[in-house]
Amino acid sequence: MISEISKLLEETRQYTKEHSELQLAHHFLFALFDAKLIQKSGDTRYLIMGINPGEHSQDWECAPCPPVHEESFEIDFHEQYRNGRDAVKWTRTIENFCDTKKYMQSEMFFWSSNNVNELEQRYGPVLNNKHLAFCNRLNRELINLTSPDAIIVPGIGSSKIMSANYDLTFVETVKDPENEHKLCERYTDENRTWLFTKHWSGAFGFSKNQVVSDKPCK
Repeated sequence: MISEISKLLEETRQYTKEHSELQLAHHFLFALFDAKLIQKSGDTRYLIMGINPGEHSQDWECAPCPPVHEESFEIDFHEQYRNGRDAVKWTRTIENFCDTKKYMQSEMFFWSSNNVNELEQRYGPVLNNKHLAFCNRLNRELINLTSPDAIIVPGIGSSKIMSANYDLTFVETVKDPENEHKLCERYTDENRTWLFTKHWSGAFGFSKNQVVSDKPCK
């Protein structure tokens, strides 16, 4: 399994080199996980997927480009140039909500930007972006190789574009039984759950027990 994912990573590196606009990214994120914990298909509890990786001025300062850097299980610029993966706030947030280190990260669109406006200025509109087909194929292959229990997407608003790109079927909306606030939307790809949650920020005032529970995730 690991060797097959390595081939997908090499494809991503080559694809990035072949498209000049993608070289405007600081880094790409695909197949990011702890290889010491995940060695074979079925080890992965969750695949965490966002729209695309964030990018900050500190990234450019500590790890200048070119070439485009990466966040993957083979090479992680946070380990090379910064204080390591455990120092990344998003890593701590994932592990807090999912209660496990057996997870992977990927993105619907692999290449980084500071925000959606910058993403579209660099790479073109998100909807019908010419690079999505490449990302979709590799993400599907990653899912098939690793067989995660569920795919979790922080951000309910991502459900429309994700469901269209991955042929998902809507299952249900999960609400807080105390106040009827929408917590997440559950979809399926016919093999496993895709869970679109409220974004994992304390500002929204909800707990991991409301978002990651036995009912929506299994």
